Amino acid sequence: MTDPIAAFFARLDATAPPVPPKYHGSVRFDLAGDDGTEHWGLIFDNGRVRLFRSDQDADCVVRTSRQLFEGLTSGQGGIYAALLRNRISVEGDLTLLTAIRMLLPGPPSAHHPVEWARSHRLRRDGEAQREPAMASRAESAGPARPAGPAGPAGPASPPAATERWIP
Repeated sequence: MTDPIAAFFARLDATAPPVPPKYHGSVRFDLAGDDGTEHWGLIFDNGRVRLFRSDQDADCVVRTSRQLFEGLTSGQGGIYAALLRNRISVEGDLTLLTAIRMLLPGPPSAHHPVEWARSHRLRRDGEAQREPAMASRAESAGPARPAGPAGPAGPASPPAATERWIP
């Protein structure tokens, strides 16, 4: 069985994903497990990412369990959510947490918005053809009630004394 954390860091080291050059510094991950604490680290420098394996000083230190970090590296959780739930602790430069978040995968069921739009274009085009029929039904329903003082996007005006108004 492949270690998901080692695979995650190996993939980062091999592909050298670009990171915005505004992120400078080092991040050390202290991952507590049954066999002790593992140390992994990343150095962000001029848009590049480099890997190190030691407990050297870093600008940002992230401490968590190995089990939780496995979930983060497989897209089964978010680093900000884990921070807010006190499942990880962070010391040092918190801006580097954003750079880390860029490197972590999204949920397994996530999709890119452009790809999703392309795959649903046929469905959208089919709905566009039905819109004229829906408009003719709206015209036969009678005049629309006038808008209130807030305008067309605002709340409707109160009803006349003969109308029943249900909010």
